Amino acid sequence: MKQSFLALLAILLIAACSEDDDPVTVMVVADFTASQFAIEEGGSIDFTDLSMGDPTTWSWTFEGGEPATSNEQNPTVTYTTAGTYEVSLAVANESSEDTEKKEAFITIDEPPVVTGLFDETMMFDGEEREYFLYIPESYTGDEAVPLLFDLHTDLGSKENQYQSSQFNLIADVENFILVTPESLIPRNTRQWNYNNDPDAADDVGFINALMDLIINDYNINIDRIYVAGSSGGAVMAFNLICQSDERIAAITAVKGIMNEAVFTICDPARPIPILQMHGTADPVIPYEPAVPTTIGYWVMQNQTSQNPVITAVPDEYPDNGITVDYILLDDGTNGVTVEHFRVNGAGHAWFKKPNHDVDASEEAWRFFSKFDINGRI
Repeated sequence: MKQSFLALLAILLIAACSEDDDPVTVMVVADFTASQFAIEEGGSIDFTDLSMGDPTTWSWTFEGGEPATSNEQNPTVTYTTAGTYEVSLAVANESSEDTEKKEAFITIDEPPVVTGLFDETMMFDGEEREYFLYIPESYTGDEAVPLLFDLHTDLGSKENQYQSSQFNLIADVENFILVTPESLIPRNTRQWNYNNDPDAADDVGFINALMDLIINDYNINIDRIYVAGSSGGAVMAFNLICQSDERIAAITAVKGIMNEAVFTICDPARPIPILQMHGTADPVIPYEPAVPTTIGYWVMQNQTSQNPVITAVPDEYPDNGITVDYILLDDGTNGVTVEHFRVNGAGHAWFKKPNHDVDASEEAWRFFSKFDINGRI
C-alpha cells in the first residue's frame, strides 16, 4: 500500500514540477529502519529515518526503550527488559504529516545464563568481602532453585571449604546455587564472628546482605535457603539461625557446636531442622559435653521426640577403624527433626568416604532436601 502511494507521489511531483505557475505541495511519508531487530537486554539500537517528502520534524515513540520518546531524526535507544516492542514515527513538514507504526518490531532477549565458578567480591560495612559463587550447568533461570551457603573453618578459607566439601558436584545434579563466603582476619586469625564481638565484623549482616544480592541476581526459592558449616563455620551457622531464623530453612553443622555466646543470644521464633555430625575423638571440639548439649537444645526447641532412634550405618570400610551411628529425633513441630551422625573414633574432619564411612556433603544435601522454611516438604 505504502509503495503504491510512493509511486503516485512521485508522479504527482513530476506533474507539479511541469506546471511552473502552480505552487508545489510536498507530501511527507513516514518510514524508518533499525540497525538491529533483536538484541540482548542492555543493548542499544540505532534508528534511521527513511521518510520521504523532506520532513522537518520527527516524533518517535519507543515502547520499552530508553528514552521512550525522541525528536531526533536518527536516535539511539537502549532496551533493558526482555520482550517484543512496538516503534512508531510521526513526521511532518509545513504542508503535511504522516505516522508509521511497526508492531513487534524489536525483540529483546534475556542474556544467556553463565554457569560455573566465580570468584566474587562485595562491599559491606566499608570492607571488601570475598566469596565463591557456583552456578551449576543445570541452572537456566526458568525455575526457582535452592540456595546453599557453605562456611569454612577457623583459619580456613573459601578455597579450603570449596575443595573439602565439593558441594558443587552435588549442585550439578540437584540444581542449587552454592555460595562459599570468606570471613575477615581479626587479630591475625581468619575467623567468623560467632562470638558476637561488637568490635569484630558483622558476619550475620554480611551473610544476609550476600543473601539479598544472590536473590536479586538469580531465581532463588526463598523458602529453601540452607547453611552448612565446618568447625567454626558450624558455630557460625548456629549463630545465623539464632539471628536470622526467618530466612534459613535448615542447617548442617559438621564438627561444630553451639558455644556459650550463641546460647546466650539464641531464641528462634520457629522450629528449625538441625543435622549435626561429629567425631567422638575430636581433639579440637571435644564430643562431650558440647555435642549432646547442642542436640538437647534443639530437641526442646523443635519439640521432637526425646527417644532417639539409633541406627548403625553399614561399616563399608572396616579397615579405617571408624563406625557411624545415625541418631534420629523426629516428630517435631511442622515435621522437623533433629538428626545426628556420631562418627565413632573420628577426629576433627569434614567426613568423607572411605575414611569415615559417611559423606558429610551427601548427607547434608539429603537432609536439606526434606525441608523448607515451613518444615517438612
